[in-house]
Amino acid sequence: MRGVSKELKSAMSEIDEIIKKYDINGAIFLADGKGNGEFKIHFETPTWSMARFLKTKKSGNEYWHLKSYMKSKPVETNRTISSIFNIEGMLMHVCHIVMTLCKDLDKRLNLDHDKNPMIIDSKDWDDE
Repeated sequence: MRGVSKELKSAMSEIDEIIKKYDINGAIFLADGKGNGEFKIHFETPTWSMARFLKTKKSGNEYWHLKSYMKSKPVETNRTISSIFNIEGMLMHVCHIVMTLCKDLDKRLNLDHDKNPMIIDSKDWDDE
């Protein structure tokens, strides 16, 4: 990701409100085609979620944690675990699709996306 986009920030704010309105969680990825991107994980947003995002005091590292009292709230715990596993499956599917597209673009346009070309001049494209 290259930088911050006001449009993407605005779009993400609107999506945040939708996530809250419907009391759901999710993983959101946005890109504007100019090298800017935004992402957000909404595991702790739903009222029923047992997931919390924490930072350790010692290392400052960030990690996800399931609430310690999750055994006393089996319905909420089941929804949390089910939704996290569901999102993992969807992300794996999306990752496969994007990786396939990137390989195809590398081949068709003679690129190496690992070198991170964020903006490609269309005059360099081969028509196939």
